Amino acid sequence: MAVVNMPVECLIPHPQNPRKDLGNLEELTASIKENGIYQNLTVIPVNEAVPGEEPKYMVVIGHRRLEAAKRAGLQEVPCAIVRGLTETQQLQIMLLENMQRSDLTIYEQAQGFQQLLDFGMDIEDISQQSGFSKRTIRRRLEIAKLDQNKLNKISSTRQLSLKEFDELAKIKNMEARNEVMEKIGTNDFALAVKRAMDKEKLADAMPVFLADMERLGIKKFPDNANKYSSKYRRVGSLDLYEYEVTKEKMPKKTEGLYYEASYPRNVEFYVKETKKNKAREKSAKDIEKEKRIKEAWFKMDAMAATHHELRKTFMENFKDKDPEFYDFYSHFIGEEVIDDTTLDDKSRYLSITAVLVGTKSHDLFKDMLEDLLKYLTPDEIQEVLYQAVAYLGIGIVYPFLTIMNKHVDKPLKSASTTNRNNRIELGNEKQCELFGEHMRGFQTSGPEEERHIKRWLAGNCFGDNYTRIGLTGAQREMITFCFLSALGTEPQLKSHIGGNFHVGNDAHYLINVISNCMPYIGYPRTLNAIRCIHEMEEK
Repeated sequence: MAVVNMPVECLIPHPQNPRKDLGNLEELTASIKENGIYQNLTVIPVNEAVPGEEPKYMVVIGHRRLEAAKRAGLQEVPCAIVRGLTETQQLQIMLLENMQRSDLTIYEQAQGFQQLLDFGMDIEDISQQSGFSKRTIRRRLEIAKLDQNKLNKISSTRQLSLKEFDELAKIKNMEARNEVMEKIGTNDFALAVKRAMDKEKLADAMPVFLADMERLGIKKFPDNANKYSSKYRRVGSLDLYEYEVTKEKMPKKTEGLYYEASYPRNVEFYVKETKKNKAREKSAKDIEKEKRIKEAWFKMDAMAATHHELRKTFMENFKDKDPEFYDFYSHFIGEEVIDDTTLDDKSRYLSITAVLVGTKSHDLFKDMLEDLLKYLTPDEIQEVLYQAVAYLGIGIVYPFLTIMNKHVDKPLKSASTTNRNNRIELGNEKQCELFGEHMRGFQTSGPEEERHIKRWLAGNCFGDNYTRIGLTGAQREMITFCFLSALGTEPQLKSHIGGNFHVGNDAHYLINVISNCMPYIGYPRTLNAIRCIHEMEEK
């Protein structure tokens, strides 16, 4: 291989150089101007053997050095002349040389590896010659399968992380992957990935499920039949998202069995009651059970009616002066919200109290206090207000405490279980109980200048409040979730969603809680809270 100094005007860039953007050349230009070029350019002859023409050479390796040399004012540069390279070999050399660059983006690496693959190299060859592991190459090739136009558009505005690409790779369907890719950089990205994966789980499971139903002789529930009537009895259910696991829950007896898959993932099994079953003599236990069920339904109906009326009470101020607003919202708050959420009385009214404080709605709290006291004790409302100070501040809670003092006989019996000597220790125990053992010693961790805050959190927030009697740990975490949802402080909200999960308040329950609170905090904060619930559900 001959190395000669060549005039820069004899050198031309390779038209198929995969690196179109040479990047910032200022530092390289300054270095060449001061020290010259130590590393040869690699070139191939273009018209070396053409008589009467000045020889031209095409650069294979060293495009940045050539451009920097021109800017530095060099007339000649050292070049190694290589002959006999095919076009494919030229491109392979340029791509592999570019792969060594530390400033290549993940997107550029993906494009380069795909081109090498297109030129006939396999992953083993690329790995050996580029120095990248086979796993890394496969991960990058997954990126190359994405819609390049969409990817290029996104990459032009922000650098995409490998974590984001890895999340996309969890989606098998390329069309769905490209759709979700457009959510990168938004708060909806994680949820979009989950939904796409769930859709694929369903698509994979459904044919297998239907084949199993046909094999077992289980028929689809009749379209014209009412599964809630006394003619049918529910005997089991399973989750299609995890069908391979949950199919073990399928009823053992399949004769006369029907399946109903009216929801995206849940399948329910029903059996038609026979005359023999209906005619069987009922035991005293059965009779007593039916009686309890009827009584429970009666109480629930009466309770629902009461709820409807209570939720309308505070709207009475608008009945004469603003009848349109009264009619619309009294129906929505008093009926729709109640009917579409499933909560026990305590959870429903504790959550409302918490968001009233969180939204500084002291006038509404005053108007609703009489109704709240029909479902909550004064002690329970007081516990909500006391705990609210730690999350909302005394400035927000002060008017509510004043209203309580005027309308409730006070002072109430003390609910404290700590003293000034043990409050920090017991508060930290409560932190560990709610969030896990990693909180052990929280009050003494971190930078010295911040430890007083951590001591306050352990002693005041958790020691003074969470250890009090009157509300359970699960109830306290629920109302904290409501405080933070009303405030919209997402980092702390996510942390306490995790705390809720830890004490048994699952995602379904929290979604019902925040749905119940929606009329008081509005749709944006409600939807933000639900998004945070789903994000924490993924962790």
